[in-house]
Amino acid sequence: MKKFHFLAFIIAIVFSFNNLSKLDAQILHPVKWKFEAQRVSDNEFNLVATAKIDKGWFTYSQYNAEGGPINTALTFKPNADFELEGKTAEVSAHKKSGMDKIFEMNITKFSDEVQ
Repeated sequence: MKKFHFLAFIIAIVFSFNNLSKLDAQILHPVKWKFEAQRVSDNEFNLVATAKIDKGWFTYSQYNAEGGPINTALTFKPNADFELEGKTAEVSAHKKSGMDKIFEMNITKFSDEVQ
């Protein structure tokens, strides 16, 4: 009888761990990106990347100093069909800048939406 209880206990543990691993398998995507090209002239376009950020989440600026959070990065692959001019700008009504307690430095982050 003891062997049966021990075997039932082991099977219960295995099923419990199997179900727990399914709960941890969630992949969160709190930032959704949309990209578009806006024509400025016959041969010039503005590339606009819009990040929609879920409530309670933030994305960091591209321009925070080293030693802080991992900055948002936009990477453009070189291509003979176009050349990039200038650097990217950040536009948002939901910009928050100031001293961050975790990183102990001034940082900029965005909530809700940033372009």
